[in-house]
Amino acid sequence: MGSRRGSALLEAVVALGILAVVAVPLMGMFGASAGGIRQSYDQLIGTMVAGSAMEEVLSQNWSVIPGEVGGQDPVFPSYQRQVTVTEPLPGLKEVTVTVTWPQGSGTGRVSLLTRVARR
Repeated sequence: MGSRRGSALLEAVVALGILAVVAVPLMGMFGASAGGIRQSYDQLIGTMVAGSAMEEVLSQNWSVIPGEVGGQDPVFPSYQRQVTVTEPLPGLKEVTVTVTWPQGSGTGRVSLLTRVARR
């Protein structure tokens, strides 16, 4: 009877060891997945902020589209947006919106570009 109890304990210890060997790499994958999800989320928010800034510029009359505007986004203050407007040809304006944000140890960035012709 005593040897059976000892073997059951040994089986439980072996099972816990196998579980630990399998669980540790899986936990590492969850951490990597969370980092990827956060990066995708930041990219999505950056694209939305850039699209919003682009719509603000394009909603203005062609003749009063500003040359350069920048600053924090009012809804997402950690996202900085920069709008640059050039006129490569008479009657054509090129609008570039660049949004940056802190991401890990670096900076995330997304840019949108469009051209607007005089109507």
